[in-house]
Parts: sequence; structure tokens; C-alpha cells
Amino acid sequence: MSEDGDYTSEELRRYFIYLNELRESGITNMFGAAPFLEDEFPELNKQEAKAVLMGWMNSYDKSGICMLPGKND
Repeated sequence: MSEDGDYTSEELRRYFIYLNELRESGITNMFGAAPFLEDEFPELNKQEAKAVLMGWMNSYDKSGICMLPGKND
């Protein structure tokens, strides 16, 4: 992550792929997934993990398909 809080497409792809896999596993309700992000990616603090999770949730299009950064541009 850059110092101003912006994530690169590659960083977001890594986080979103992890969240997709977590969702498919059924281990947690995705509204509670931020702590899983923090554990998997120690570079993320609590606030950043929540922001990434919200970005992931907002990345789904109306058909329910996650639009991975850099992949669907």
C-alpha cells in the first residue's frame, strides 16, 4: 500500500482473491471477514482491512460477479 492509503491493482487483486476464497469456504459471514484479512495480510491494520472488505463488497456487479481489479478493466 502506498503512504496515502491507495492500493495498487495487484494488492487489491491479492486481497479480493483471498476474500473470494474465504467466501467460498463458508468459514465466516463476510461481514465479519476483516479480522481474517488482518491475520492473512499483516500489512493491513484494522481500519485498512475494513476498507478493503468494503471495496470487495462494492466490487460485485448486479449479477453477483466480483470485478477483480486489473482483470476486468
